[in-house]
Amino acid sequence: MGGDKERNNIIIKELIHMKRLLTMRWAVALLLVLGIALTCLSFKGSDDRTFQMAKNLDIFNSIVKELDLFYVDTIDPNKTIREGIEAMLYSLDPYTNYFPEEDQSELEQMLKNSYGGIGSIITWNPKLKRSMISEPYEGMPAAEVGLKAGDILMSIDGKDLAGKNNQEVSEMLRGQVGTDFKLKVKRPGTEKELEFDIVRRSIQLPIIPYYTVLENQIGYINLSTFSGDPSKEFKQAFLDLKKQGIKSLVIDLRNNGGGLLDEAVEIANFFLPRGETLVTTKGKIKQASNTYKTLREPLDLDIPLAVLVNSVTASSSEILAGSLQDLDRAVIVGTRTYGKGLVQTTRPLPYGATMKITTSKYYIPSGRCVQAIDYAHRNEDGSVGRIPDSLTTVFHTAAGREVRDGGGVTPDIVVKQEKLPNILFYLVNDNLIFDGLCDGIFLFNQGKIEARTLDATAFGILQAGRVRTSKTEYISCPGCGRTLYDLQSTIARIKAATSHLKGLKIGIMGCIVNGPGEMADADYGYVGAGRGKVSLYKKKECIEKNIPEAEAVDKLIELIKANGDYTEAQ
Repeated sequence: MGGDKERNNIIIKELIHMKRLLTMRWAVALLLVLGIALTCLSFKGSDDRTFQMAKNLDIFNSIVKELDLFYVDTIDPNKTIREGIEAMLYSLDPYTNYFPEEDQSELEQMLKNSYGGIGSIITWNPKLKRSMISEPYEGMPAAEVGLKAGDILMSIDGKDLAGKNNQEVSEMLRGQVGTDFKLKVKRPGTEKELEFDIVRRSIQLPIIPYYTVLENQIGYINLSTFSGDPSKEFKQAFLDLKKQGIKSLVIDLRNNGGGLLDEAVEIANFFLPRGETLVTTKGKIKQASNTYKTLREPLDLDIPLAVLVNSVTASSSEILAGSLQDLDRAVIVGTRTYGKGLVQTTRPLPYGATMKITTSKYYIPSGRCVQAIDYAHRNEDGSVGRIPDSLTTVFHTAAGREVRDGGGVTPDIVVKQEKLPNILFYLVNDNLIFDGLCDGIFLFNQGKIEARTLDATAFGILQAGRVRTSKTEYISCPGCGRTLYDLQSTIARIKAATSHLKGLKIGIMGCIVNGPGEMADADYGYVGAGRGKVSLYKKKECIEKNIPEAEAVDKLIELIKANGDYTEAQ
């Protein structure tokens, strides 16, 4: 009996063990079946996507061939296919762009902030329907050959420019460094067209147009772009201001559309400790996801900072402003920024072409992304809109202050933009401000205006003193960047500094491009050189170039004394 019981127990154990083995085998088999099924589905999904890509490319290729063979008019393959490419890319976002070989200079300017050209801003004259010279940069080919603000562009190498817009004319003016061309212009006040032989040079656009020391030892740096090498120039400007004894700093990022991400991180590093995570990028592929930290020792961790922003402040500018805000290192002042939280990289294409493609979104220290427009979810008509504030998420700065994503960087101190009077719109629209300021010459003799050549309307506004500093960035002369307020302020300072001098005539001219010859009657000349700089003249000879405007009046008096012409009226 005992032996039978023992045998039964053994049989039961073996049956249980066999059941377990069978269960495990079924489980393994089931897992294998599921794995094979998922793999098949994955391959099927991958194969289907690959098939759809190949199918649509084949259809597109066939359409182009059919058009080329049977369309009633001969098509231009470059133009037709280019428009198809651009329409496809624009359906994604405005920042993914195609640059064929002939447009590489445009991409180079975007990345390096330089190009081969003549060194001048051009603007559109709506009355003449032609482009005209607006601002020749001092020391550049346009200014050196004698082009002036207001010159109407007539032809380039014999090709009439009538009917061509600013973009088309700009492309014709640019080209390979060292190449030359003939430019014909019509100058107001002259009967015959003027012809100039111009050799293109490498033009480096100003990264920091202006920096100075304001009242109460406040430093000010205007940073116009993050393309090129802005961190190097910013460092030089900041260290120069430090030598001059600044106790705080204002960084002006208004109208700065961005540039290179690395440069924004580098500039932020000047004021933040080493090892801080400033930017994280997240994309579809591993290569597009990166973390950017401060890698160097800072220049100054204690100096108080304020950053000026507006609705055009975008991209790398928002990285700098947003990072300093998230880490409670600066006070942001102005209006809400543009809201571009997308990162682009360049990819080489066949035949010397390049594509700039959006590869990731960036996130600043608090974890927020400032992207304001959701291009992935368009309306039925294809339009896109800003992300509503109600759908944004709250994040927190290092000190616990609330900030939000999805709509740019909201300033700590919001300054509302003043509305311009209607009269100023019409003055700017009709180029009256441009004509007035660029041609404006004031001749002073012991503090009294002896002569002037300034458009009567502009002069009337100037005399009435109706232009305030808050509007100067809008009411400006395209030829030199100066404003009616600037000119009014300059006149007041020159009058105060020279009204007691005997027998000296001091000339003030808004723009260097008009040439010193137009101030031949002046003993000394104070001439705007653009971008916050001034050149000083003795008769027709330039004796000092590119002096910061804040220092120019004192420098003028020094020069008058050095030349023995300083005689006070009794």
